[in-house]
Amino acid sequence: MFKPLKFTLTLAAAALLAAGVLLSLAPVHAMAAEAAGPEATSLAAAAKLREGRDALAVQNLEVAQAAFAEAARLSPRDPRPWVGRSAVAQLRNKHAEAREQMNKAVSLAPNNPKVLHIQGQLLLDQQEFAASEAVLRKVLGLAPSQVDSRIALANALAGQGKAAPAREQLAEAAKAADGAGEQLQLGGGYLNAGEYESALAMFNKVLAGHENHGGAHIGKADALERLGRLDQAMASLLKGMELMPLSADLQVKLGLLHEQMKKPEFAENAYREALRVDERSAVARNNLAYLLATRGIKLDEALQLAKRAVQLDPSAPMYDTLGTVHLARKEHAQARAALEYAVLKAPESDAYRQRLALTKANPRGNEGVALAVPPAPPTTTVAVAARPADLSTHLPAPAAGLASVPSPVPGLQEDARSAISSRMAQWESAWEAKDTDKYLQAYASSFKPDKFKSREAWASDRRKKLDKPGDIQVEIDEPAFAVAGDVVTVRFTQRYSSANYKDVTRKQLEWVKEEGEWRIRREVTL
Repeated sequence: MFKPLKFTLTLAAAALLAAGVLLSLAPVHAMAAEAAGPEATSLAAAAKLREGRDALAVQNLEVAQAAFAEAARLSPRDPRPWVGRSAVAQLRNKHAEAREQMNKAVSLAPNNPKVLHIQGQLLLDQQEFAASEAVLRKVLGLAPSQVDSRIALANALAGQGKAAPAREQLAEAAKAADGAGEQLQLGGGYLNAGEYESALAMFNKVLAGHENHGGAHIGKADALERLGRLDQAMASLLKGMELMPLSADLQVKLGLLHEQMKKPEFAENAYREALRVDERSAVARNNLAYLLATRGIKLDEALQLAKRAVQLDPSAPMYDTLGTVHLARKEHAQARAALEYAVLKAPESDAYRQRLALTKANPRGNEGVALAVPPAPPTTTVAVAARPADLSTHLPAPAAGLASVPSPVPGLQEDARSAISSRMAQWESAWEAKDTDKYLQAYASSFKPDKFKSREAWASDRRKKLDKPGDIQVEIDEPAFAVAGDVVTVRFTQRYSSANYKDVTRKQLEWVKEEGEWRIRREVTL
């Protein structure tokens, strides 16, 4: 089951952070506004920026996008419209586009701490922890007293499992965090670092001076929940919800807490209320589908909810829930296809692999007895530290039709299918890590590159390219398997991005057995 991620500022938070500073940023190359000419202070551009900011704050994404696009046209050297466009893309769950727009803003203001902070927060929200750390360290080099950046850096370090350095950053931030907003963020940082008592103390400190601060009550609820004090957590959560605007994501949080308290009927009501508030909430649909499936009730509805969640957010956790629903419906072939995708995208998840193993107990498909569904991973929650919408994580624009799930291939042995899924994940990871040896080992000796005379020339070219500085990211989506004799073909969508190049392509890999290992015989861009 998908659980909201354990980081203080989430997708909507970064977007609203962008909205909050859009008009305060110095336009064009940080402080060099005089070089921009009259366009930098265009009244029309400023009006469009305000329009976009206000629309973004209430998540009216269509209006915000149009306003920021017009502001960029009127003032092309101003970074602020690009910050806004990045925020809109993030709220629509278009991560690559959000990074691309943010990179444009940074190119126009490469040394502006506020712009860089938003970039660092964006990367943090997307769980690009190492990249976020690098950007936030640059921010602190430019502005050492920027407390929110230090807290964000602590979150980035915590996300990489660097607990001690994270605590050091929080200790430094605590020395200067004197306002309620900074103290709330600091409380969220303590949560992420596992310092739950310190987090609780910080939220109580805010409430001592602002007893009706909804965000502080929500943060306190998170700390109490982590400490196992569930009744107190519920009281604090309900108090916070009274003080804050109606939110689908807070209803999701309420549902998660009810589940921990073994009150599934109340959890179901909370998820349904979340969908009443925002029918586009992939998290609410996903969590409700999982809850119904694990209770063995309303399985037709659970399937539709899970399919729609995958459509809104085709990520590994959503496919995991879809697979779980199919398992509950005794549809083992469909479950296998969905869970293989989840494992492909998150090979480190034992829970996904556990559920995938259940499908192999019935390789023929939908016949046989029902299989028990393993429990979901331990609950993690999000601390709402600074603003009402911090929990909102999935707000993409709906697409037409239901997402397709890769269909199982008749005749393809299940161990081979799983092995190839695992090998593809290793190939992707080696490419991103620039581990050239492991990357090249994925290719068979018989591999024939299309644009090189020999495999050796191709390998030399790949080594040179992978040795270049800078991070790269590779995403594989919608893999579909086919078999012909001893060759397994996989078609998929590939998203590639580096500092100076991005593309989205359809690709096909042909896999063959060589020395007992599946390796790539042919690679084709379709």
